[in-house]
Amino acid sequence: MRLLIVEDIPQWKEDIEKALRIAARAHNVDIEFKFAETTIDARRMVRSHCFQGISIDQNMPENLPGPVSNDIGRKFISELRAWDPPGFMAIFTAYPNTQIANFAGSKAQIPYIVKSAEDKKLDDEHQYMTAKSYGAYFLREIRATYVSRVLRLVMDSGFSSLHQLAHDTLTSYERFLETSLQDERAAKDFFNELAKFRENFNLTLVSLTIGLVSTIKTRPSPPNPGEAPSRIESWLREQWNSLENTPGMHCIKSYFHLTETQRLSNFYIDACAFLRAKRNPAIHNNWVFAPEEFEKHLFEIFCFFDMVGWLMRLPIIASPYKRGENTVSYVDLNRRQSIATDMPFQGKVPESRNGRVFTQLCENGGLVALDHGFVVERDRATNRMQLKQLFTTGALPAHPR
Repeated sequence: MRLLIVEDIPQWKEDIEKALRIAARAHNVDIEFKFAETTIDARRMVRSHCFQGISIDQNMPENLPGPVSNDIGRKFISELRAWDPPGFMAIFTAYPNTQIANFAGSKAQIPYIVKSAEDKKLDDEHQYMTAKSYGAYFLREIRATYVSRVLRLVMDSGFSSLHQLAHDTLTSYERFLETSLQDERAAKDFFNELAKFRENFNLTLVSLTIGLVSTIKTRPSPPNPGEAPSRIESWLREQWNSLENTPGMHCIKSYFHLTETQRLSNFYIDACAFLRAKRNPAIHNNWVFAPEEFEKHLFEIFCFFDMVGWLMRLPIIASPYKRGENTVSYVDLNRRQSIATDMPFQGKVPESRNGRVFTQLCENGGLVALDHGFVVERDRATNRMQLKQLFTTGALPAHPR
């Protein structure tokens, strides 16, 4: 589990880390920390790395040396709300501010906790917690909400073929969560829906991979429609390994905190293999899942949803055009609003004829065409541009292999 702690006071950094390590040991969870002492560092880390949890001190400097103020913290919270990262977020501050608390709660849906020597709730309606209590609360919320947060990003994304599957998986997960992850029938329903979503999500990854590979070498032959999930995963592994030394793959691996010697295919496909085994007994042998399967395979479940979250925050770019010397304007189809967005950009903008789709794998990097994986079509009813996936078989049947 990877956590980002946005905190500029050394003692509080130490206290929060210690509390989270105690909570992690209680749940037998491995955690990895990254720290940001300024909002500039935090902004860079949130956009370029995967975190399942982000703890935020509102009273932060933008840079060092520099002033510390609530206004800087509020600006950063606004940016987080706009970016909407997959991980659970909470504000843990020593300086309660009702205006910021209301903004965080109502606008950004970020819990607001006040640092304290004891747990309490006063007339100001703020929740006060010790570092120890906050650590337990923070880890508990990550474990409970990470799956839900990522699935909601899918439902708001440009990948319309995944919307209903994400909705069904979210519904089954919330029912399972209502039983405190204890009910066998709810566990079985969740793992079944997760399997259908995972298999169709991997088809979306096939389309993305065809587009990426086609930009640097001959378009790869796609897997046959209706292939067993294990063969789809083997195809992804082979293609990703062929991209291992490209700049784009280096940026993707950095997002997942992988080292130069680690392979993205091992990180993701191995997790899928663990989860794939969960489907067949339930469907073909009518075996009832033990609820503890969720806890047992939490690492693999989070690995899978890390990849989903990455794709949901990846810009899917239509109609890019140069606006000024170092700025490109474009429509991001991966956002529900699909509004025009600007980003820093140097170099030549590729030709943007009708139907072309691009992405940007590296921050401030070039645009990568996804022509062989996706196209853009305009919906006549809504007059909005929509993303069409070129490799798909619809909802996959159950495969006994």
